[in-house]
Amino acid sequence: KMKKNLFFTFLILLFLSVKLATAQEKNGFYVDFGAGFSNELKFNFAQLTPGVGYKFSPQWAVGFRTTFQTTDSSPEIFVYTPYVSYTFLQFGKLGISTDGMVSFATRKGTYDETMDPHYKPYKPPFFEGGLNVGATYDLSRHFGVFVKGLFLGYSNTEYTHKGAVLGNGRFIFDANWRRVMLGARVVF
Repeated sequence: KMKKNLFFTFLILLFLSVKLATAQEKNGFYVDFGAGFSNELKFNFAQLTPGVGYKFSPQWAVGFRTTFQTTDSSPEIFVYTPYVSYTFLQFGKLGISTDGMVSFATRKGTYDETMDPHYKPYKPPFFEGGLNVGATYDLSRHFGVFVKGLFLGYSNTEYTHKGAVLGNGRFIFDANWRRVMLGARVVF
């Protein structure tokens, strides 16, 4: 009788551990795509951001994003961002994370005196480094949606010192809408 109870207890624990393991988001390579829009500072601003990465565990991932940015009055800009992501809070399928990132940019088009004065400093070299806070909701093991926004770190662009920004040096906390990106991720 004792062996029978022990056997059933073992089977129940095995079933529960398999069920819990399959309920979590899958680890592995992923692709994601984000987009953002803002009309701050009297012009329209849009960004499209494809990315790739690898998820090592439910907490850690590394990746690379390329952001295409454009405004009504400035040249198109490509921003390249390698990052390390750490999920520090998990509430079921919702995870709160931060990306330790470095961004640098190039510019497409020619510098023009008629460009918006807020974006004249955007000519190369553009550089930022810091933390970007976001949240991810896993709809399934292979698919999730995310939002990213707040930035804390170093920035050498003048436009980051306009609007909802704390800090008047190069070290800033930026909570502007132009930082917000909504997107989706597929894990293979």
